[in-house]
Amino acid sequence: MSGETGGKVEHDLDSLTAYFKNPVPSTVMVIVAPYKKLDERKRLTKALKKSAVVVDTATLDEPAAKRAITTSLRQAGVTITPGGLNTLTRRTNANYTAMLAAVPKLKLYAANGAELDEAAVSALVPRELTDRVFDLVSAVLAKNTAEALSIYRDLLLQKEEPIRLNNLLENQFQLLLQVKVLMQKGYAQGPLAQTLKVHPYRVKLAIQSARHLALGSLASAYLGLVDTETQMKTGQIDKNLAFELFVLRYAGQA
Repeated sequence: MSGETGGKVEHDLDSLTAYFKNPVPSTVMVIVAPYKKLDERKRLTKALKKSAVVVDTATLDEPAAKRAITTSLRQAGVTITPGGLNTLTRRTNANYTAMLAAVPKLKLYAANGAELDEAAVSALVPRELTDRVFDLVSAVLAKNTAEALSIYRDLLLQKEEPIRLNNLLENQFQLLLQVKVLMQKGYAQGPLAQTLKVHPYRVKLAIQSARHLALGSLASAYLGLVDTETQMKTGQIDKNLAFELFVLRYAGQA
């Protein structure tokens, strides 16, 4: 390898092309190509695509994930309502892998012909921590102190670590701050997701929140959480009380 010998690697592309045209039946070769597209003009690419099974591993966006799940359920004779599908999307943050993992349970529930509506999906698919954190962020942004503290204390009862929760909140507010800045520069949802390397669904939710918030308010919340994390890690304040004090300060009640 060039990193070990310091020399240039000479690739025998002609031999590889010849192998693609006549592969060994007992051999399974896996080629990972981390590129947006292959050069279709090259003989190597043409030979590869003729004998290979091409699998696109790109992350499915929200619409594509919904279509795939709906198709999978329909093939099993299961009907999911628009409300049920939206609930599944929210509960899994539009993560196709998480949505797919819930499908066997949904199919089992609907085996007797029951419809998968919003209530059924809510009962069958547990809310992920990131979903609860989003609710917590929304309550903080609305300066709804009672709701924010209720969600936070509930998460503590579920044995979530205060420092981890603070870090998740910090990351979410950082995303909101980044989205707000880029929105002001004219970025749309697609370019935003690509620039920040964040799942499009998370960016979609962040845009919905950031659109109605002042940049200064988001910056204040983010810096407050950074300061809270420092105080928690250095023992300046009780970990369980740190977030509550942050919420009260942010809401202007302390």
